[in-house]
Amino acid sequence: MKAGTLTITGSPTITATAEVDHNKNGNGPSTKGYAVVAVENDAYAGAVKVQLDGGNYEGKVAIVSDNDEGTDPGEKAGDIEISGGKFSDTEGLNEYLAPGKKLSSNGTVVKKSSGSSSSSAASYSVTAPSKVENGSISVSPKNADKDKTVTITAKADEGYELSKLIVKDKNGNEIKLTNAGNDKYTFTMPAGNVTIEADFSEAVKQLPFKDVSKTDWYYEAAKYVYDEGMMSGTADDLFSPNISTTRGMIVTILYRLEKEPTVSNSSFSDVSENAYYAKAVAWAATENIVGGYGDGKFGPEDPITREQLAAILYRYAQYKGTNNSNTADLSVFTDAASISEYAEDAMRFAVGNGIMNGNGDGTINPTGTATRAEAAQMLMNFLK
Repeated sequence: MKAGTLTITGSPTITATAEVDHNKNGNGPSTKGYAVVAVENDAYAGAVKVQLDGGNYEGKVAIVSDNDEGTDPGEKAGDIEISGGKFSDTEGLNEYLAPGKKLSSNGTVVKKSSGSSSSSAASYSVTAPSKVENGSISVSPKNADKDKTVTITAKADEGYELSKLIVKDKNGNEIKLTNAGNDKYTFTMPAGNVTIEADFSEAVKQLPFKDVSKTDWYYEAAKYVYDEGMMSGTADDLFSPNISTTRGMIVTILYRLEKEPTVSNSSFSDVSENAYYAKAVAWAATENIVGGYGDGKFGPEDPITREQLAAILYRYAQYKGTNNSNTADLSVFTDAASISEYAEDAMRFAVGNGIMNGNGDGTINPTGTATRAEAAQMLMNFLK
């Protein structure tokens, strides 16, 4: 027998009745009574694989060497892999194997009945991917009779989730899967071998807020600022999209984006050095991103207006060296005259670059307070 693969398909019943014995001089392994024998010759180093897709086997399984002495196989002995079938005897399954070699049996072992031979329905194999990135797939059982239930366990690594799980029959048709919970899926075995396909992808982080729905216009913006760590909730399960955003909160977000550089204390009289926004306000003032009200006060707890937010983002863009050449004609808005003089360029920039939009009624509402939803949307439009 040369190195290669012997494949036995279908559902034959093979009974070991041969009287031939490779144990020629009495000091080697006996193969009499073995249903499957893989013989290795010391003249070559190739592996022998026996693939049994089905059938009933009355006897044992062994690998032996075919040399003059009939001794146990040497280093050149190959592997025998049993991928299916039913065996009447497990004794000898791991006998006569060379060091480092293996004998794997995925078949269902059937205990031999006294006085009769073993027989049962055909068993078919379930082939799962041996390695899947970002997760694992296991199957039980790996061989099953028709109409038996097979369970797949699809376990994702941390930060990932199952994105595809398909079971196909021997003709390539998909087999219906049932989600059994706890990462387990089941299907009914058809009359033939099946193949499993699986993929895992990075898990989509879910928002914990009960007041943000996927149908809300600000959903993507709220998710973006939350995922990026720019805005958290007002409570564990609340984003509070309709309440106002403060001036101190906005500069703190930008300060964190800059990795919180070292700064001196703020010079504004209404900014306590112990406030969470103290260093952020000091940094923004030093970089001319904010200027305060002109009376020595910054108003960190004041709700920020839409034009104030536009002005801060406009100056932050200048600080970052961003191209500010895209501008818009604000005369299309019926309330354009209410835009403060200091904010006119900033509002042209914000509208021209899609950072800010009108309200749908022809107004831009420059002095209206920016809600948390609006602030999130403007930040996402500006940064993405």
